[in-house]
Formats: sequence, structure tokens, C-alpha cells
Amino acid sequence: MDEILNKLNQLTEEEKNQLSDKQKKALKALIGSKPSVPFSSATLDHCIRKDGLNLNIDYVSIDAPSLHIPAAVPTPVASDFLCETLHRIKSVWVLDNEKACRIFIDAILTEVLLRTGFGYTGDVDYMFGSSKTKSVDNMDSFLLVVEAKKGWPDSAVPQVLCEAGCLLRKRLAAGKNTPVFAVLTNGLLFRFFAIDIDGVVYASDIETQSRKGWYIQFKLFFV
Repeated sequence: MDEILNKLNQLTEEEKNQLSDKQKKALKALIGSKPSVPFSSATLDHCIRKDGLNLNIDYVSIDAPSLHIPAAVPTPVASDFLCETLHRIKSVWVLDNEKACRIFIDAILTEVLLRTGFGYTGDVDYMFGSSKTKSVDNMDSFLLVVEAKKGWPDSAVPQVLCEAGCLLRKRLAAGKNTPVFAVLTNGLLFRFFAIDIDGVVYASDIETQSRKGWYIQFKLFFV
């Protein structure tokens, strides 16, 4: 088999194209095709295997398969309009075939698409970037958001992440595919964050201004 593979690898593209379909099928049957796994059967092991996708899922939290909505996901509540619409559909149509069921599904998906999201309002304390324009979403370089706090409340971490996250979304919408960086500080304590374009958040340990070399870690974190 190794000898056959070596000879096949020595064939030029022109020689490969001259093979008949029957010869190609025979070679494929002899050598065998690359094994594949259906998406529906894939496991986490398939994701991280070196001979598979070789993905890094260290930062991924995956809920166990369940017929119920995971506790971490807020339970959606249907509007009165949707409930009335679904009741009317059930009273008119016999939902015993795919086409009829699609009417039911379409009504639910329409409500999902029409649901209003929520945004954020407020001002950040400092924002740094480099650009000829003054629009933060179109700045050429990466942006650095600084949130200054007098104390060190736990609520400040989500705040600075929301600020940086909103900025990242605006920049991605403007075609600026670069990470966004943020700093949370009270002047003595510093914590650095980075949000990659795929939404993964990275955070440093809390650094103190009096600790030697904290500015070096600051530089290394943002390089």
C-alpha cells in the first residue's frame, strides 16, 4: 500500500487528469476515503482531536444536553398576541403534516424576530485610539476603554466589559475587525481586559501600582 501511495504522489496533475472515472473509483476504493463524522454525532472529543478540528474550547461553557431550557438561559414568555395567533391556527388547521406545522412555526419565528433587544447608555471615562476621524467606530487602531472607580465594587467589572463590548460591536459593524481593550482602575489597582473579535474575553490578574513591573505587564498584555 505504501508503494502505491508513493507512486500516486509522483503523478503529475496532467497524468491524474488522464485517469478514467473507473480508475479513479478503483483507486478510491483501494485507498479508502477520509473518515467523517456526521454533525449530529459529533462529540467534544471530535472538536479537540489533533486529527480533527483541533479547536481550543477552554473558554467554552457547554450545557449538558437536555429537553429542558438550561437554568442559565432566561425562560422566554410568549406575548398575548402570539398566544391568540397560535390558538386561532390550531382551531383552523389540522397540524398533522409538515406544511401545516410550518404555519405554526412561522408564527413563533415571526415573534422571535420582532422581539426588541436592549442596549446600553452612558459615558466611558477615557477612550484612546488613533485616527484621522473622530468617530470611535471607524478609528484605525485598537481602542482602549478606561473605567475609573473610586472604590473597587464587583459591579464595575460587568460595567467595563459592557462598555468595551458595545464598542466592539460598533467597530465590527463598521468593518474594523480588531480586538478592543479595556482597563478597570481606581488609581491603585488595575485590571486589564481584552475582547477578541469572536467575543472571547481575556482578563489579567489585578495589578497594583506599587508592585514593580506592573507597567511591563500592561505593555505585554496589549502587545
